[in-house]
Amino acid sequence: MLPPETEHPRDVWHALDSFLEELSNHLSASRLEKILFDTAELSGSDVGGKPEAFTEDELIFPLLNSVDLRWRREPGHDRPYQEWPDFELTNTAIPAIGESKPVNRYDEAMPEIKEYLGRELFDTPYGIVTDGIGWVIVGSGVGEGRGGYEKIEHVSLREALQFIAHRQGYADLRGVPSDPRGYVLNPIAAFVDTFHRPRFDEWTVVGLPLEERRRYRSEEADDQFSLTWFSEPKRRG
Repeated sequence: MLPPETEHPRDVWHALDSFLEELSNHLSASRLEKILFDTAELSGSDVGGKPEAFTEDELIFPLLNSVDLRWRREPGHDRPYQEWPDFELTNTAIPAIGESKPVNRYDEAMPEIKEYLGRELFDTPYGIVTDGIGWVIVGSGVGEGRGGYEKIEHVSLREALQFIAHRQGYADLRGVPSDPRGYVLNPIAAFVDTFHRPRFDEWTVVGLPLEERRRYRSEEADDQFSLTWFSEPKRRG
């Protein structure tokens, strides 16, 4: 049955559906099709404002909310840098910073997130780059410390968006299968399995080398974890 019956997959579906509905209010069906098939980029003229802000407000942040991740904008903007991440997760066992881009441009964020992760200002081994469709988690390679960063998780919601857009009548997308499992249910399940907060806490902690893992605490994560700004490394009890 669609949308999914279980809570968080259902919430992800509704976040995607709401985004598509809002986008369809701005775009023609043919323009929407190009956006969904990654043959065009979302522009300011499409949405009457900054496309990155539109993507954040209408897709990225609703998706974070759908998997119980709390966030705040622009961590570090009060520090002596001209540029800083677009958001941070504030209720996870291990902090994470994120860099947003407009739809179909998330790859542009990779150099930026790696630069932010290299700053000791941000006490986190993990970064997220996303345009709301593609979600990539970046972390330090085993044994590399802060010296090198690589993609460690990647989830795409593109096919889920295509399926929902076709099913809900926002666009007539030829070639989208009628069977929802591979096109919408599996991508949504992958997103929930990666980002739902308890699961996110589990795999991000386990994924760290033991010595690094000891720097973080997992208990009472709801209230006690956010980014810590510091000039020298701190030990955590």
